[in-house]
Amino acid sequence: DEQGNMVETTDSITITDGRDYKPIGYSVYLPYRLNMSPFCKLYQPQAVTTEGGVTTIHFRLLNTEYIEPFTPYYIVVEAETFPLSTEAETYFPKIGNTDINLGTYTFRGTNKSMSNFIAIKDKAYILQSDGKWHRVTNSESVYIPAFRAFFSKNSDVASGVNEIRMIFEDDDATSIEDLNAAPNANGPIYNLAGQRLDKMQKGINIVGGKK
Repeated sequence: DEQGNMVETTDSITITDGRDYKPIGYSVYLPYRLNMSPFCKLYQPQAVTTEGGVTTIHFRLLNTEYIEPFTPYYIVVEAETFPLSTEAETYFPKIGNTDINLGTYTFRGTNKSMSNFIAIKDKAYILQSDGKWHRVTNSESVYIPAFRAFFSKNSDVASGVNEIRMIFEDDDATSIEDLNAAPNANGPIYNLAGQRLDKMQKGINIVGGKK
């Protein structure tokens, strides 16, 4: 209902985004809770770093049984086809603020198709087949489909980068085609805001893409 409570119904319903998810990585943002498949891994971004003119988003593997509603994720389908569908008596919560703010960028999602004009206005970066997030430019053929997640830059996009790499906490994800391998664990040190540090500090530090 409007308050986000469970509504019992005798009618059978099916909700789907109409796409087959084959073995590769995707961005997702669903309006309902979905049980995780054993053939999938679920990630969310934890930090952004820039070094040598290359901007990288660091993703962490989530230990969860569900894809939560109205929450942006990056999902790696490792085997078989995974339809992101659900059936009767589904929980539809009220939409809350589940954006993930990384300082320079925010990881967001949409449940309706976003036009090229809106995507540019939102300073959006979308996932492409090369495994990188590319800034949306003025093109009639470029838009953000429904049920997808994207990065939005939190400052003037004109002074920003055109593409963003991504790396993962677990090494297994790097075996997926077109994804970039994680750097050496003895690399530069960053905090969760993506700021480079001279040495380890109290709290959580990112070294080589790992906490």
